[in-house]
Amino acid sequence: MNKIYILLLFAFTMTIHTADAQQKKAKPKPVVKIPQTPFAVFGNTSNFYTNVDNPITIEVEGVPHADVQVSCSDINLSVSNIGDNKYLLRPFQAGTYTLDITSIRDFRSAKYTVNAIDPPLPTPSLMLNNAGLRKGGEIMVSILKAATVMLAQVENFDYDLKYVITGFTLTHIPKKGEPINVENQGPMFGAAVIAEIQKCKAGDLYIFSNIKAKASGATDPRQLPNTIAYFVKEPVKP
Repeated sequence: MNKIYILLLFAFTMTIHTADAQQKKAKPKPVVKIPQTPFAVFGNTSNFYTNVDNPITIEVEGVPHADVQVSCSDINLSVSNIGDNKYLLRPFQAGTYTLDITSIRDFRSAKYTVNAIDPPLPTPSLMLNNAGLRKGGEIMVSILKAATVMLAQVENFDYDLKYVITGFTLTHIPKKGEPINVENQGPMFGAAVIAEIQKCKAGDLYIFSNIKAKASGATDPRQLPNTIAYFVKEPVKP
């Protein structure tokens, strides 16, 4: 009888321990809240330039670059992933934009604000055949008559940005006579400008003003503050 009682007591005790172990095993784990994803931004973090590809590096702590997404909801800023945490930002208009940085591994996210400004304006000059570019000054009759195009170049700028002249006003002030104004569209000299330049004589002054240029990718041209002038001088006597 005592043996039966002991066996029953042992079986009952084991049942209690088994049930208690199963209950502990089934108890859910506490939810751990993941803090906001830390991220680091490298490169030009002050201002980004419109209509050029601005390089930037964005790293998210503990997340491989393949699991990081960087985007912008504004259509005026394009974001290109070129790999290894590196991106190219191209703003099409000046302004402030917000980047959405997301980890697709755990869906943490962060935001980063960038400011876009227009790049420096170019300097206009005439292409004078063998004389090269000339930004104004004294010029020989034969050299000025050979000019057919105006160029615009950005000086001391690290980005690949090209401008095209969209128009200008030529003012011819003869040594004797009244000033003549001629409008021109585009960088190449039109018939009216060429005809006026062919009249040049020593002592004449040619002024190029109201110069406008458009950057590659831009919608509208920009007014250049520069005015370039050429004073026609006497040929050098042998």
